[in-house]
Amino acid sequence: MREEKNTHNLLVSDDNVKPMQHGVFDPAMLCAECDALLGKLDDFAIRIWRRFPKHHRTVDDGFIMDCVDGDRISKFILSILWRASTSTRPECRSVSLGASEALVQEVVFGIRPLSHIPMYQLLLSRFLRHPRFNPAHNCTLPISRNIEGFRAWSFSLYGFSVLAKLDIMPFPVD
Repeated sequence: MREEKNTHNLLVSDDNVKPMQHGVFDPAMLCAECDALLGKLDDFAIRIWRRFPKHHRTVDDGFIMDCVDGDRISKFILSILWRASTSTRPECRSVSLGASEALVQEVVFGIRPLSHIPMYQLLLSRFLRHPRFNPAHNCTLPISRNIEGFRAWSFSLYGFSVLAKLDIMPFPVD
């Protein structure tokens, strides 16, 4: 979490609050070339998140933002899940993509197209700003959820709530 006037992220646990760098970093995870590939997805997503306040329109109970490459956003979200799943950081211990990990890795690094993960579904929603809390400064690590019989991961990312699923059971229609 990052306060409006604080330039550092805050790592919040049950018994401690301490400043930290922006994001969790695992120096043993990626070579420089792979880090650069994922960095391109990160840069793309950051540009989208920054554009959102001025370039979206509200429709019923949702929003639409034109000129967004949905496949790249989807790959970016998968890259976060893959990084958390392969990380040795204690904060990521509970994230495991299990049997899907190798396939997700191939999609994230462009070896296979996104269509090779037909069970992947993504739901993005946007938090509303409150006078005492700006959700654009809120980021959380993925946590595994069991929702109505399917397994998914949820996390917050710069004002968006992410729900991603790699389960053959589809999201409920309602």
